[in-house]
Amino acid sequence: MKKYLVRILAVIVLITSIAVMTGWVLDIAALKSILPQWVTMKFSTALSFFFGGVILYSLDKSFRDEAGFSEVLLPISSLIILLLMISLLASVLFGISTGIEDLFVKEAQGAVATAAPGQPSIGTMFSFILIALTGITVMTKSPRIYLYTSISGWLVVTMGALALLGYMLGIPVLYYAIEGMSSAMAVHTAILFLLIGIGLVLLGKTESVTENATESVAESVAEEIPTEKPTLRVLKINY
Repeated sequence: MKKYLVRILAVIVLITSIAVMTGWVLDIAALKSILPQWVTMKFSTALSFFFGGVILYSLDKSFRDEAGFSEVLLPISSLIILLLMISLLASVLFGISTGIEDLFVKEAQGAVATAAPGQPSIGTMFSFILIALTGITVMTKSPRIYLYTSISGWLVVTMGALALLGYMLGIPVLYYAIEGMSSAMAVHTAILFLLIGIGLVLLGKTESVTENATESVAESVAEEIPTEKPTLRVLKINY
């Protein structure tokens, strides 16, 4: 069970993202925002979570030397998320419309805690950019990939946890709600970031697990190798 925990987290993220996208297509409010008075998870966010789940699943296979088709899915998913989120971030920073916000579905004006229809929170954008960059970093085969993955995981966990804390304490800025600039991060968005972040942190610990396993195998092999004790041969010389 522990061995497949990261993959289970990835599947949960994938299923939830598909459910939210279905909610947008079929106009099911409960799937989009859970409760009517809560902010919606934007369609672009749900789509990015789908690829985020693919990244998490692919990273787990890659870290366990079971890459296979994941070597193709990882770069594609990472680049799609980067394209979406950098475009959305540019629209916020420069006040321009990129069309990404309503490329797939159009959100009505005046949506709850939404700076612009279809626009996710700034916290959402930065979290997804971190996730995508982690996927790209792993492809470089850097010797520090475990460290980078762990750091990214903790940052993503922090972003999601801050949003949930903001909702509990009633502090809008913690869930990234800045009037006229940033939409609020949806509750289920924050929860999914927690799951992905935890998955990345667990992957960051894969190195120590692998090293321990390697050391155990090496010790077992060493114990099984017979050692010959040097023998002293005495030559008897007859006179």
